[in-house]
Amino acid sequence: AAAAVVEQILEAERHKAEGNRHFGEGSWKKALGSYHKVFLYVNGLQMPPDRPSDSQAPSSSSQIPRDRAEEVRALKKSTRLNMGACYLKLGEPQKCIDACAA
Repeated sequence: AAAAVVEQILEAERHKAEGNRHFGEGSWKKALGSYHKVFLYVNGLQMPPDRPSDSQAPSSSSQIPRDRAEEVRALKKSTRLNMGACYLKLGEPQKCIDACAA
């Protein structure tokens, strides 16, 4: 189960890199499409509990491994900010604000 979660994270990272490539080419809408796909892979994944406990039930099959949790937080944050930049370039300031504030 952990391997499947890690594969989802890697796929999300690939979509973000694709979005960055589109952004660099000035293809804002294509970049947004790629950035949206990031969330298709990471939404629904569960962050590990703050403090592991011996008495805790086994981790969920969709739980992010503890050593990848900060990476996923950073991926989500940077993707939202990149989406905001796309919306700004497209002249949609409210969507920019919404993306950055999510």
